[in-house]
Formats: sequence, C-alpha cells, structure tokens
Amino acid sequence: MVDERLLAYPSARKALNELHRKRLNFDLGARDRFTAEHGWRIDDYRQPLPAEQPGPPVAGGSWQAARRLMRDYEFADPKIVRAIYHPDRPLEERDMLLEGRFSGLRFHFGVRVGGVVDETRVIEGRDVRAWGWNYRTLQGHLEMGQMDYEVLKWLDSGAVEFRIHVVSRPAQIRNPLIRLGFRLFGRSMQAKFARHACMRMERLTTAELARQAARQTPEPVPRASHNLIVAPASAGKGLRASDPSQRSFGGYRLESKEKYLMFRNVFRAAWLRSEYLQVASLASILSCVGFWIRAKTVDQSEREHAENRALFVGLWAPTLWLLGNWLAKRTHREG
Repeated sequence: MVDERLLAYPSARKALNELHRKRLNFDLGARDRFTAEHGWRIDDYRQPLPAEQPGPPVAGGSWQAARRLMRDYEFADPKIVRAIYHPDRPLEERDMLLEGRFSGLRFHFGVRVGGVVDETRVIEGRDVRAWGWNYRTLQGHLEMGQMDYEVLKWLDSGAVEFRIHVVSRPAQIRNPLIRLGFRLFGRSMQAKFARHACMRMERLTTAELARQAARQTPEPVPRASHNLIVAPASAGKGLRASDPSQRSFGGYRLESKEKYLMFRNVFRAAWLRSEYLQVASLASILSCVGFWIRAKTVDQSEREHAENRALFVGLWAPTLWLLGNWLAKRTHREG
C-alpha cells in the first residue's frame, strides 16, 4: 500500500473544521421523494473483484482488502477527487473535505458520513456478507444527495463485488459561471468518478492480493492526530509529500515557492487582484457575445474578420478566470 499523505496546512484544517457547523443541503426526511419523478437521479455501478472460496470472508482475502480500501477512501481517482479528514475520528463520525478537479480548476466542498453497514443480508434468496458506508452532501456542495459504497461477498459462491449507489440532483449554485459549467459537465464528471472508482478498486484489490501472495510487508503508515490525512494516498509518480514547496492544498504538485513569489509580485505591481481578473473574465465573455452579434450585421466580406475577433476575445475568459482563481487561493492560504 502506498503511504498515506499527511497535511498540516492551517487553511485545510480551518476549512475542514468549519464543516462541523454545516448542515445537509437537502431534506433527509423526504427520502420517499428521492425518485426520478421528483427530479432525482438514481445510478448504480458494479465492479466484480477477485473471488474467494465459498463461506465467510477469508482473512487477507479480496473482501477484506476491498473493505480496507473503502474505509480509507483509496478507491477514488486522485486525478478527479481527493478527501481530507481527521485520522483520529471514527468512520461513522467523519466529516470529509473533498477537492474536485476539472480542467485545471479545483472545487472544495464538504460531505458527512451518514452511516456504516456491517451485516449479512439476503439478496435474491442468497446470503451475502456486506460492508460499506455512505456520505451525504453539506451546504456549499455543487450537488445534493448521497453516495453509498459497499463490498459484497456471496457466501455460496465466493463471488465478491464492489458497488456504488448514487442518489443526486444539482444544488443551488450562486455563481453563474460555475452553475453553467456544472450543468454542462457535472453529470459526465460524476459518472467518470464512479467508473474510475470501480476500475481503481479492482486494480488495487488485485495488487493487494498479489503483494500478500509475495509476502511483502507494507511500510508502517504514520497517523498523527495533529495532522490531516489526504486520501487517496497515491497522487501519481514523481510527487514527494515531504517537500512543502511541491505540495498544494490537495497534495498535488505545485510551482516552487520562488516561482509563485515572482508571479505574485508582478500582480501586486500591476495592482491586480483576483476579483479584477474574474470581472475581466466575465467582461470578455460579454465582449465575445457582442462581437458575435455584430458579426451577423456586417457585410459578408467583413463577417469572417468579426467572427475571428469574437473567438479571440472569447479565449481570454478561461485564462483570466484561472489566473484569478489561482491568485485568490494563494492569497487566502497566506492568510
């Protein structure tokens, strides 16, 4: 197993602690209305895992390996989402700060574990050993709903399966650009997260079984209560958790401190703030629309030039917004 990464940034701790005061962003008492007829999306994903011998879960087998990976949130694709949580709190009391990544942007939102399942149930007349947990969205999340994760073992055959059950719908998003982006890409990113989680769970479970077969002993994982755990632990090749200058809020590689200071000084010398850059991004979008409308009113000989101008101005928007978002996060981190 890859070492878990610990994070001790004050901004991460503050954001995580603030989740305790937040409520769910949906009415849990209205579960009977969590149907497609009432605007909710219901999705199920299944991933077969290496089978075991029939009977109860085997010590060190596929079911137990998947259970540990689920508990530590290792099945999530770190290129899509990572979670930050306190290591000294039990799973059933866990608040998690998620960091979603999309096209260079990062979105932070909170979830709360709603319960842990550890039981033997009957599915289609067959006894099944089940373990799992779920989390529910908190205020500020881009979605409303609940995600359930379970690992199941059919006792009569030894088949093992990882399942994800999702009940969700878009939340109320104030920022118009984020709202538009979520409507365009939110659904596909949610499905991508679930598919990658299934594939990653199968891959990590198989690797864990191979490691045990080779009798390789994993290195001890430090769990200091004064730090925060970032999961999944694996963020990709070439990332060093021990180098603070190469760490970001979610554990990904970031520019060196010297390079950041150079850009920050340039922005300050030009009297540029994150709000100015984001407003300029919105203005470029409006300008693009204006140029595009004007292109429809000019002669055919000038239309191509006007349309090219509209496209050129439209390309400014993502650049200015990314710069503003990056500067806002770094300024906030400096306190």
